[in-house]
Amino acid sequence: MTFPQNRRGLLTFCLGFLFIFNCSVEETFNPDNVASLSVSIKGSESPYDRFVIDLSEVHVKVIDDENDPDCWWRISSSNPGIYDLQELVDGRQVLLTDASSLPIGRIYAIKLVLGPNNYVIRQGSKIDLYTNSIQLGNLNMPVDRMISKGKSYGLDVEMDLSSSILDGPLDGQLILNPQVNYDFHDLKRQ
Repeated sequence: MTFPQNRRGLLTFCLGFLFIFNCSVEETFNPDNVASLSVSIKGSESPYDRFVIDLSEVHVKVIDDENDPDCWWRISSSNPGIYDLQELVDGRQVLLTDASSLPIGRIYAIKLVLGPNNYVIRQGSKIDLYTNSIQLGNLNMPVDRMISKGKSYGLDVEMDLSSSILDGPLDGQLILNPQVNYDFHDLKRQ
């Protein structure tokens, strides 16, 4: 006689657990529980004919601990592409993300992640740009800001192309060392 009662208790427990889990999943992905982020980038004049970078992703640091594998959150609707920053001058820019969902709470940094197709054209010759994590650390822009539910934010990035290239240890080798200025700000609602 006690066995059926234990079954009912177990069934009630399991249904309650599933109900609680389902509610928390819906709250996590509730579109009203986020803010939005737009990220744009532009270049500046440089001594090169072309200055091409491969922008693959935008990440937001949501946990201030590099040892935590979940400290960086990928912006899901980023606009990846290979862009000639030499063409993005005189008021022209490219929008990497446009009103992408941003988690509410404190964010610590925003970084641009590059792909492998980075190069310059100088006097008609293509020169691949070498990269490493030390130089690319400049694309990790500290923000340390509390993000509020329902608000819109913008990050405008300008890369100083004339100072973003270092001579490498080998003859003719160039290293990409991005020098950026950036502005993180609230966007006004229209």
